[in-house]
Amino acid sequence: MRQDWKLFSWCGISFLIPEKWSVGKIQGDEREGSLRIDDPFVERIQLIWKRTPPGQIAKFVERQIHEIEKKAQKKKLPLSVKRDLNYPIDKKLEGEFFYWKADSQAYNLCLQTGGKHNRVVFLRILGSLDEELEPKVVKITSSLKVERDSPRCRWALFGLDVAVPQQFHMDGYHLLAGHVRLDFSAQDQRLQVNKFSLGQIVLEKDPLGDWVRERFKPVFKRFRLTPEEKSIHKHPGLAMQGKRRGFLARHLNRDKIHLYAWFCPKVNNILVVMDRYKNTCDVKKVVDNVRCH
Repeated sequence: MRQDWKLFSWCGISFLIPEKWSVGKIQGDEREGSLRIDDPFVERIQLIWKRTPPGQIAKFVERQIHEIEKKAQKKKLPLSVKRDLNYPIDKKLEGEFFYWKADSQAYNLCLQTGGKHNRVVFLRILGSLDEELEPKVVKITSSLKVERDSPRCRWALFGLDVAVPQQFHMDGYHLLAGHVRLDFSAQDQRLQVNKFSLGQIVLEKDPLGDWVRERFKPVFKRFRLTPEEKSIHKHPGLAMQGKRRGFLARHLNRDKIHLYAWFCPKVNNILVVMDRYKNTCDVKKVVDNVRCH
């Protein structure tokens, strides 16, 4: 039976995963972190990244294999390890591809990215002993892309797909199937990218503009807003600009706000990109780099 695939991207690390797999846990930031991807029943992928000096691959791989050996010995399981397999990605990246089998099986790809922000990236793909795992492994690893010194960093999960200028750093996130929110900052800017599911049902009660005002009411209450209807990615949408209310706001360099919102009927999502700033605003570049369908 044909299997559908989707893109996953986090902290500049991208690869395809089966449609029914989803993120189970994320921790850390762009410098160092880890995440887990599950199918409906069990863990399927472990991903670890960490900024390091060059020449750390051998140490990292040896440490991973040592940990597996200790776990196998503790459970009194036979362990089989195959090292230095050919990996189906850019050979300019230093790395090692290896396999182990105990009470389950796993393909493990460990890479060092190089570039200005050199990172070790470790990808482990897990499967049961009776599973034909290799076809999935080839699909996942051959789609793997690791951004090094790109001007933008891509983030894609739960139906949200956006490329954000590299100067923005992640501050936080809210990850639910119905609402995905990514928060970023860069000097005097506070950028937020949102995806809301079931947009058609949401907009049955209120037009997009009224819904946006109500949904973001706590943010808007101190701003004087100027709305404008706008076509965004060929979908109905609006742009809102706002400045701080009050006499002093005219004379002090206070926050401004710029928001774009639109409804994509092809995937039934509402997308909202908002930037709070003092001097410069890059939100239009972010809107242009949202892939809504």
